Amino acid sequence: MGASAARQRRLEHASRRVERLVTRRRVAARRVLLSSAHISPRSWAEVAPEGSYLAVHVGRKQPCPVPPTTRGVVHGFSRQSRGRLLKTLSKLNRQVVSRALFVTLTYPLSESVSFSLCKRHLDSFAKRLARKFARCAVIWRMELQKNGTPHFHLIVLGQRFIPHEWVRRCWSQIVYGGNGAKYIRTETRRVVSFKEALSYAAKYAAKLPDNEASDTEGRVWGIFGRRHLPVRVIQWELDGDGEARLSRAIYNLVSSRSGRTKPLEYPPRWVICEGSRGVRLVGWAARLEGYC
Repeated sequence: MGASAARQRRLEHASRRVERLVTRRRVAARRVLLSSAHISPRSWAEVAPEGSYLAVHVGRKQPCPVPPTTRGVVHGFSRQSRGRLLKTLSKLNRQVVSRALFVTLTYPLSESVSFSLCKRHLDSFAKRLARKFARCAVIWRMELQKNGTPHFHLIVLGQRFIPHEWVRRCWSQIVYGGNGAKYIRTETRRVVSFKEALSYAAKYAAKLPDNEASDTEGRVWGIFGRRHLPVRVIQWELDGDGEARLSRAIYNLVSSRSGRTKPLEYPPRWVICEGSRGVRLVGWAARLEGYC
């Protein structure tokens, strides 16, 4: 009788805890629905003063909770993924990027390497790089050659000089093991200017595949040492008129650069724009004193 009564009390306590939790969740959901009316969206601008990022967003004050979803398997390099990569590059500090390094890691054309194996090789190289040179960040992009052999393009930030012999020896040791007596072709060079870095990113890091031998498995770009990325983004809340003004300015910038004669199918929400100019456009859109 004693054990049965104790079990019954535990069940009653658990039932009451569940009821209290459900009640709190219902109250929280009701507050969110009442506080985020569909007629009162919140608009805000994002600008990187030391970078080249300008964007406008329209959302809710307190969005309704959305159940988490599981992302599918990544195959290839989509335009959405390319957009996220370009956004990441445009948010970086221009001065830090102008002192970055370009590193290329390749495999022999005669060898066939699986995607999972080459990702492990890249991870090992990034760990060695972090141990050797502290406080550096790496943005990497995997690209396939015509025969399907992968190679990596890296933008190393926070380190002005890395010996090319060290890069080649480490990469050879990781791929072949042992003392790395068999060298692989690698490349290491300095960035001359921020414009060169953007050109490199457009040519290699953010290039869409034309006729790859096969679809890739897993991510094709990523970041090592994200906490060391030189990123500072400022947000400024806008009213409806400010959001319309900034959206029109971004549309004009994108249209003038693309040289399109026909209107864009979808209005752009962000653009690569020098930080000082982006700050002036945000101030003009918000009708701040000194910017109008």
